[in-house]
Amino acid sequence: MARRTGGGRRLSGVRPERFGTLAVQVGYATVMAALLLAVVTFGVLVARAPSFAAGVDAAVAAGTGPLSGSGVAWLFRAGVLGLLIGSWVLGLGLIVDGLLD
Repeated sequence: MARRTGGGRRLSGVRPERFGTLAVQVGYATVMAALLLAVVTFGVLVARAPSFAAGVDAAVAAGTGPLSGSGVAWLFRAGVLGLLIGSWVLGLGLIVDGLLD
């Protein structure tokens, strides 16, 4: 019998192992960038508030609201959303890599 040297299963021309690796890399990069943005904007929100408790309340309000508006609160929301999306992409890549091992 002839052996195939193509490298396994394919999903419409994309190798699953390459997809898993790429998803892990993109997810990790997204998480790191969004984490930096969220931490910096959280610090700005806390620094602008009259007390630490009021700053934390402002950050919680900014993180749970809709993605509209402008300013530091909007950047904090974008950072939190990017952190969530990056975590999902990273998890997807880890699952795909784990299923192929």
